[in-house]
Amino acid sequence: MRELLEVLGARKRAGLDVDALNEVAQQAERDPVGVGRRLAALSSSEVDLDDAAAGALGARRGKLLAKAGTDPKAVADELRREREASHRGVALPPDFSFPGYSPGLLPIDVRSVQFQEHEDWLGYAVLGGLPYHLNLMRLRRTVGPHNADAHSFPLRREPSPGEPVTVALFGDFGNGLYMPRYIARHMRRQRPDLAVHLGDVYYGGTDQEFEDYLFEPLAPMHSSTELYVLAGNHDLYSGDENFRAYLQKKMASAPGVQRQTSESFRIVGERYQIIGLDTQFGRDGRVTPEQVQLARRWLKEGRPGRTNILLTSAHGWSVTAKKKKDPKAHLSKLAAKDLAPLWADDLVDLWFWGNVHHGALYAPSATAPYVASCVGHSGFPYYRVDTPVDAPFQTRWVETEGRFGPLDLRRDVGNNGWCLLRLHHDGTVGLEYRDWMDRVRHVDAVRRTPTGMKFVPVPG
Repeated sequence: MRELLEVLGARKRAGLDVDALNEVAQQAERDPVGVGRRLAALSSSEVDLDDAAAGALGARRGKLLAKAGTDPKAVADELRREREASHRGVALPPDFSFPGYSPGLLPIDVRSVQFQEHEDWLGYAVLGGLPYHLNLMRLRRTVGPHNADAHSFPLRREPSPGEPVTVALFGDFGNGLYMPRYIARHMRRQRPDLAVHLGDVYYGGTDQEFEDYLFEPLAPMHSSTELYVLAGNHDLYSGDENFRAYLQKKMASAPGVQRQTSESFRIVGERYQIIGLDTQFGRDGRVTPEQVQLARRWLKEGRPGRTNILLTSAHGWSVTAKKKKDPKAHLSKLAAKDLAPLWADDLVDLWFWGNVHHGALYAPSATAPYVASCVGHSGFPYYRVDTPVDAPFQTRWVETEGRFGPLDLRRDVGNNGWCLLRLHHDGTVGLEYRDWMDRVRHVDAVRRTPTGMKFVPVPG
């Protein structure tokens, strides 16, 4: 676990210097209610504050941030006290185990609250993009040559009877906690043909975080599985250089296997094509008209014979959003506006995203005429989804268990997991959701028909 003191020492490399934190503190002094509300919006446990409570929150945390530039030890001590006050006395039962469990090599700290939005807010304030969320800084990014067909790759093998092409999907993975590290081990044992990370390396995508939280745990897969990554918002809080450097290092680690060189990509086969569409370099959480034009051209080339699978880091909607009267009001701007031309032409069969932190699968609906899935729960210690909002989407499955499944242990946080796709030769797409303890959480299958995507029996 990295101490906040060390985090502060890396602040210049991350691009979040003391001046930026002081600006947040000064704004909190000028407008404690406004800053308090925006801080509360970043925390799942402090979302409904009146003016007095929001003002107190903004003033209290503004003062603490001001200390970060002059007395980092005090800030580190404050963070430590908050962490130590949580979950005292919580421990794993003596007989706890699961396939691949290696407590000696990869121990489990049940009490850890690192990277949790509320409990670890100081870490996010220093390295996790707080000045960006408060509109005090802009993301430093340069759009690369991702609108080029040079980033379209042929699928290396086609599915055959009994031998589907397998694709591992996982998002919000990059924090080095034990959950994503065990997921990396489970994925490696499955030996998928392809794997795609749907974005986010925490706190703020520094070069060391990319190394420790993404490259190192996934490196054992590089020689056998072709790995692609999409940039999330946290990946660019330190600028775009670290994401690009990661792509180059990954490709150099297995030159004959790793092919990705840019932010967007396409993988084309005879029955399937997978399009990874960047939602950060062009616009924050959105796509540009030029990107939509490229995606539309690629997707149209997939018709009529291919199943089109779209991958983005930014989300279409959130299962935890408050229920609204207008079904379309649930959609993000990415889904409702930017990608609307793709839906209108029926070009997308399945859409997977990360960014929001839960696991879910949705059937096609009038509002969202495609199979959709959120896989933003592969590492982020999100607060458990208890009563998911269903309307206006036809929810097929949502992960509602706590981190340790049926155990009455850390029920405050949700169960982390990932998704394994099986692309069969007959056009059937198998979906298998597994958790960090290698338990199968949900199994389903879909296939494109003349009237759209339909759920079908799972192949034997």
